[in-house]
Amino acid sequence: STDGGKTWGTPTLLQGVISGAINSLVPSFYKKSNGNILMLFFVQTVGTPSPISKIYKIEYDQSFNVVSSASDIGLTSGYYSPASDRLFYDTVNNKLLYATAKLVSGNGASFSSIYEAKVFQSSNEGTTWTDTGLSIGSSVKILENTVGGATEPGIVRSPLTGLMVYFRTLTGYIYAQKLSDAYAK
Repeated sequence: STDGGKTWGTPTLLQGVISGAINSLVPSFYKKSNGNILMLFFVQTVGTPSPISKIYKIEYDQSFNVVSSASDIGLTSGYYSPASDRLFYDTVNNKLLYATAKLVSGNGASFSSIYEAKVFQSSNEGTTWTDTGLSIGSSVKILENTVGGATEPGIVRSPLTGLMVYFRTLTGYIYAQKLSDAYAK
C-alpha cells in the first residue's frame, strides 16, 4: 500500500515452487542494513515417511527484484515451522536469529509428532548461517504433558528478562524460555 492501507497493489510473485520440490512454505522477512529484503522459507521435497524440509533464502532489492536467487542455506534438513516472521535481530550480540521447529519424533503430520525449537544465527545478515546448538522446549516435562512439543517458535528481547524463545504446543499451552546472551558462538 502507498496510501496508509486504504488501497493495495497487485500481488507480486516472490517465489514459485523450486524445481524438484513439492511445496514452498512459510516465508520470513528481514530488512537488511543496505535496504535489501532477505526472505527465508521452507522447501519440501518427497521423503520417507514424510516430506523433507530444507530452509532456503532469497535476497531482493527494495522493489522486490531478485538480487540473489533461491539457495539452500546449508543447514540440516528436517525442520518445519507452521508460522512465519521468525527472523529477529539481536542487537546485543549483533546477530540475526531464526527460530524454527525440529521434528523429534513422528511423521510431522499428526498429533503424535513431537517438535523442539532450534535457533540458528547469522553474523552477516543472513549470508551464512550456523546452528547455535540450542534445543528449546525439549524437556521431558513439556514433551510428556502436552501434544506436539514446541511448535511455532519465535524470539523476543525484553528489557526485563532479556532474550527469550517462545513457542506453543498443539494443545494450546504457550511457553517461553530465557536464553543467556552467551548463546553466540
